[in-house]
Amino acid sequence: MAETRRVTSASASPRPKPKPRPRHPPSRYPPRPGLDETHDLRPPGAEDRPRPVRPAPARPPAAQVVLASREVPRRSTAERVILAVLLCGLGLNAAVLLANPRLSRSDLVLGGTVLLAGLILLGLMELCRRSAPPPAE
Repeated sequence: MAETRRVTSASASPRPKPKPRPRHPPSRYPPRPGLDETHDLRPPGAEDRPRPVRPAPARPPAAQVVLASREVPRRSTAERVILAVLLCGLGLNAAVLLANPRLSRSDLVLGGTVLLAGLILLGLMELCRRSAPPPAE
């Protein structure tokens, strides 16, 4: 008959047990104060002093408010050239997209994207031109 062998227990392993570590290592920083100590950050005695009351700024009645319509500055020569080139390019792009039936789907997507980007650029140019500060004279 075959003889059974006993399995050695885990406690007899030659490897030593690891050292127990503390649950939380000591912090380098002092503990934070509670919320009740930090919610009011004014110096002591500040709540005793009355706050200075600022008078509300006087607003003219609605009838006296004059909306100053600021004139939009005229376009310079360089702006006119850039605008003309951009408009010509967008016009050619739109003409090719509409007139050529043999364009592939990817050509149509790319042309539409370029057309949309050009229109957005036109809008941004006009918006920046209108919101620019008036020129110093």
